[in-house]
Amino acid sequence: MYLPAAPEEFQAAQHSREELAALQAEPPAWLATLRREGPHPRGEVSRRLGITNSGLARAGVSDAMTTAEIQAILADPPEWLLVERRRAQAT
Repeated sequence: MYLPAAPEEFQAAQHSREELAALQAEPPAWLATLRREGPHPRGEVSRRLGITNSGLARAGVSDAMTTAEIQAILADPPEWLLVERRRAQAT
């Protein structure tokens, strides 16, 4: 989860492991929307694009991305994405 996109009251509070497990098991509407639409943290962006976090850095991508932004990149892959996917497949 991209914490800066979570509601302020969630960010400000301390949460127990039990509370976090309950959120995972039955996510509230805001969390379900966040998971579906983003913004997503770098690790999730790189996973969805099929590249590494280092590949994102080499491409100059430093911000979180929404699902729509990721889908737009996948629909018309820029050269940097193609290069990074080849690099990821070679390892």
